[in-house]
Amino acid sequence: MSDVLNASLGPLILQFQHGATEPTRDQLSRLHAALAAAFPQRVVVLLPPGIEVAPGSQEDLLKIGNKLDALLSALAADGEEEQDAPSISLDGEPLPGERNQSQSLG
Repeated sequence: MSDVLNASLGPLILQFQHGATEPTRDQLSRLHAALAAAFPQRVVVLLPPGIEVAPGSQEDLLKIGNKLDALLSALAADGEEEQDAPSISLDGEPLPGERNQSQSLG
């Protein structure tokens, strides 16, 4: 039903054979969760039917995955910093906090 391509502690890539029945989103989700639990030290990649990985490109996929992880971590950290810092105006003055929604604007 499928070929598992992997390198020693590299990504675990599952590609379905050409002409295989396309799994549902729920089936893919359950399969990904089972593989991730079985191989916690590996990056698990499920490719849809018809998509094939050329030999030797697993390393490139791992590099891309690592860069995406680093980018997402940096963005998450950047968002946390912005939430902790008080807002300031263009003049450098601190802006008041959020308005009490129970008070009228007038």
